[in-house]
Amino acid sequence: MTVCIISIDHYLQYVEAETDSEALRTSKARLRAILLQRFSEGALSAIFEECSPAKPSIAQALAEASGIPWHNICMSTEERVAAGIFDALQNRPSSPDWDDMSCSIEYRIPEDTIREAYFVQRIETAATPDRITLVLLGDMHVQEVANALSAQGHQVEIVQELIAKKRWADPREV
Repeated sequence: MTVCIISIDHYLQYVEAETDSEALRTSKARLRAILLQRFSEGALSAIFEECSPAKPSIAQALAEASGIPWHNICMSTEERVAAGIFDALQNRPSSPDWDDMSCSIEYRIPEDTIREAYFVQRIETAATPDRITLVLLGDMHVQEVANALSAQGHQVEIVQELIAKKRWADPREV
């Protein structure tokens, strides 16, 4: 399977809103252009996205309009509880970034690895082996998921041009 992972900040992935700043509109337009380029290249089997089930995403809207299967791979609250990671994720050390009203994660926690294994399992279960699969993930998960998919013999490409600012720390790098 060939996988293209697009690294995103979560606030970027949702359908455009009237309240979006000009800078955010520009970033969302770039995401839309990247996705449309991938769609035009053909051979897409599916799109997998880590996103809120309560908000429509740009990738979801484009997939539905193009007839490409779209899958939300974000663990539900129930799945997080069952996996024993709910409390740790709820209490993750983080801090607000008042410049753009986002949040920076102070560092990865062991529970992130459990979520990433879940993402990989969902991708491998539903993707078509001889076609291209698009995956949109929060930046913190991209390299770990890419490594896991590569270890399973999949060809992986990472697109990170949309990440202007790293919002997390890896304790292995500190």
